[in-house]
Formats: sequence, structure tokens, C-alpha cells
Amino acid sequence: MAASSDDSISQLLALLSSYAKGTPEAKRAAREQATALGRATTAEDLRQALPRIAELEDETLRHAVPPLTAWLAPQWERFGAGAFADTLSDAPTLAALRRIYQQCEPEQELKGQVLRGLALAATPAALELFLELMLAEPPQRSEHADQAFVPLFRRKDQRVAELYPRLLLAVQHPQIATAVLDLANYLVRERVMATHPGRERWQQLAELLGGVVQHLDQLERHPNQYAKSPEELSEKVGQSVGLAIALCDALGLIGEPQTVGRLRQALELGHRRIKTEAAAALARLGDDEGVEALQDLVAQPASRPQAIAYLTELGLEEKIDPQFRTPGARAEGEFAAWLASRSQIGVPPHHLQVIDRRQQFWPGFSEPVDCSLIRYEYNFPGGRLTGIGIAEPVIHSFQVDLEDLPPDDIYAMYAGWSAEHPSIRETPVDQLDPEMRERVDGIAGHLETMGYTQIRPIKLGEFFGQQIPVYVAKHEDKLGVVMVEGGRVQWIPAGNSRRPLGPHEAYNLLKGRKLLEAFNHEP
Repeated sequence: MAASSDDSISQLLALLSSYAKGTPEAKRAAREQATALGRATTAEDLRQALPRIAELEDETLRHAVPPLTAWLAPQWERFGAGAFADTLSDAPTLAALRRIYQQCEPEQELKGQVLRGLALAATPAALELFLELMLAEPPQRSEHADQAFVPLFRRKDQRVAELYPRLLLAVQHPQIATAVLDLANYLVRERVMATHPGRERWQQLAELLGGVVQHLDQLERHPNQYAKSPEELSEKVGQSVGLAIALCDALGLIGEPQTVGRLRQALELGHRRIKTEAAAALARLGDDEGVEALQDLVAQPASRPQAIAYLTELGLEEKIDPQFRTPGARAEGEFAAWLASRSQIGVPPHHLQVIDRRQQFWPGFSEPVDCSLIRYEYNFPGGRLTGIGIAEPVIHSFQVDLEDLPPDDIYAMYAGWSAEHPSIRETPVDQLDPEMRERVDGIAGHLETMGYTQIRPIKLGEFFGQQIPVYVAKHEDKLGVVMVEGGRVQWIPAGNSRRPLGPHEAYNLLKGRKLLEAFNHEP
């Protein structure tokens, strides 16, 4: 920590002790201060501080959970896993972590942070406490539990394998069941475990799958009976879908023929990921219905990548229709699957069309790479949504209308977006120092003399030593973006769409043009 360890620990303890009495503004400042202290904490400081924090009275400790979370969180990101093997292994430190954990409310993030620290340490004693807490008092929110499992996936060694089969008892807790099964499945695939730890529990897992399938069917038929809001429904569906996928995968790896009936029930659901996992599990069990279902799924772009991967893994490549093995078909599938992910639109597009494929040099690659642009379309009850995204060598789609741009410019926009280099930076205008802000405003004044109006500075780009101010403005009664590059004015109209180009897309276009021209210049 800053100054001496004793001073910093005392500062932290005082902050935690007084937190409950603070005003909202004081509490916000306390959390920021705790974060700063956490960033300066050494592994040894952590070992010394935890037992002293655990000595706080119950009520004080419960109220101090927010700043304690802010202090602890940065430390897991700053140190490698090896640093915690010594720090979080002795009895007093583990006892302190247990007490801190037990003072948290079930939904508080600190539970996940404590478990994450134990997983990073991964000593026998730390993992034993991890197992104890996860079985008896797991975090209530799945995202908090998930962060605790991430270090275990990264280790994939015998220490982690020894958590099983006891960890399988945690499948009774819906919020962590998926992570528990996913880790077991992963360890089997990585050959850390020769047999699936759920082999002796296949009947329980099959019955659980049957219950989840029935629950999903009911959610689809009568959503209002199970959720009070779209957000709650989405959370329930997402949790059940994740568990169904993990269960199908587990039953396929276990290899018990008597689970075919339950897997066929899962295959009947409409959700593409569940259908894919159920089909793969059935195929793994030698069931022809599973193989046929995977063949059908290959024809559906959003299911294609995973279905092809499973057929390949099972040695059934000859079952893949040749038209779907082409690079273009694979790119189309990867892009459709990305659009259908929960982090994007959440459902597959209704129509896809590859509008351009070429090989060219691309930022971050030393050799020419395949590049693809794909037009997609959704037909929703409320209207039509279209766009043009890039599927290779990166996957992305801007939420602006690119229909009027030629492929060269669309590639350029995505190249500018994806480029990373220490000499390519951007600074929002409100973060510029006074001198630089005055210069940007001076250039705006010059633009006014050229007929630009309603000029508003957005940011200052730095491109390999060249400074490029970016403004939104009006020119000849049209809205757009104006940039000044080495004395040259670059004007990019926003367009007439309801999703016009903005300053960030326009600047990406400018950067990308310069990069692709430099990389693909013909001597």
C-alpha cells in the first residue's frame, strides 16, 4: 500500500468503520478511496490486512461491504495466481475470508470476490474453503459466481479436478449449476479427468434436464405466469438455457444410453443452442437422430459453426454438405452466430448475404487475410432492421446505415475501428488541456470562414504524430462530420438515413482509409 503498510491498513480500517455513518457523497468518495488503496496493496499487505478486517464487529463489517468490495476487486487483477498461493493459504487468512464472506448478503458481489481469491490461490486449503462456501452459501447472482470459476478454467489441473465429485452437489443451486457442470465438462474434454464425475449421478442429471426442458416449455407458452417483467423473463430463460446446454453436454460425455429419451425431449425445443447440444450428445451416443439433426443445423447459419465443430469432433466430416464447408459459408455462420448471441441482438437474422469477399492486408496481421462483408436483415413486428457487418478477419457491426458506402469504405471503417497501436489515440474534447482546447476552437473558427456552421468539437485524434480534430457541423444545409488532417479538410456527410454516420464512425473511416491504403499500396 502507499506510505507504510501499517498506516495504509489503519487508513482502510478507519474508512470501513466510518462508512455506515457517511452521506451518499461521502460513501462514494470512500469507495473511490478504497479502490485507490486496493490498487496500491501488495500481496503481503493483503495477508496482513484480512485478519484485522475480520476483527470488525458484525454490524460494522456488514455495512462496510461496498468499500471492502472496492478495495478487494483490483487486487485479483493486479497479481498473478502464484502470488495468492502463499498469501491466502495460512489458517488466519482463510478464517478471515470465511468470516468476511459470511457477513455478506447473498446478492452482494463481495461473495464472488472472496471465492475468486480462493480459486486464484488454488492451494488445497483454499480450494477446500471454496468448496465449503460454494456448497453451503453460494452467491445468489450467477455473474458473481461465474467470476469465481474463471481461475479454475484457466488452471485445468488435478487440484481443480479434485473438487469433484463433491462440487456436483452444488447443482441444486440454479445460479451456479451451469458453471459447476461447464467446468466438469471442460476438464473431461481437456483430459484432466478420464471419466466424467457425473457418471454415478447420470439419473439425477437426466431428471434435472427433463425438469429444465419442461420449465422452458412453460416459459415459452405462459411467460406472464413466471415473470413480472421482460427483464425477469430474460434472466429466467437465460439461466435455464445455460443449464440445459450444460446438462446435454454432460450427458453426452457421460455416455449412458438410457439418457437418450431426455436428450430427445431437449431436441424438440425451439432454442438453437439447446438443439445443437442435444443433437451433439445424441450423436455422441451413436443415435442417428442426433447426426441428422446436426446436419440440418449446419444449414442454419447461426447454428452452423457449432454443428460443424461437433460433426468434426465426432469424425463425421463427410456428413457436412460441401456447400457449407466453403470459407464464405463458414464466415456467414460465424457472423450469424455473433448476431444471435445475447450480447448482440439475441436472435438469428432472417436474411444474410455475403456482399464482398477479398484478401487484403489488415491491421494487426503480417500477411493478407480473408475479409468478408455481410448484409443482414431482421423483420420484426415493429419494423425492419438492416445493416452491413464484417465477418472476417474481425466480427462487428456498426449501428449506422452503411448502405450508401462502397465496400472499400466499409472495410476502411471497420479497419479504423479495429486498429490498435500506441500511436493511434483519441481524446474527448472535454479532456483536452486549455492550450489544446484553444487550438481546436481556433480551427473551428477557421472552418466557419469556409462555410461550415453549427460546428461542435467532439474529440482530437492522434494518428502517428498527426493531430486530427473531429467536429460535427452543417455544410450546405447538410449535417455531417468535418475533420482537419494536415491542413486538409475532410467532410463526410451524415446521410439521409434514420441511422446516420456520426463522428466516431467518420473518424474510423478516415483512419481506416489511411491504414488500408498504406498496407495494400501497390508499388
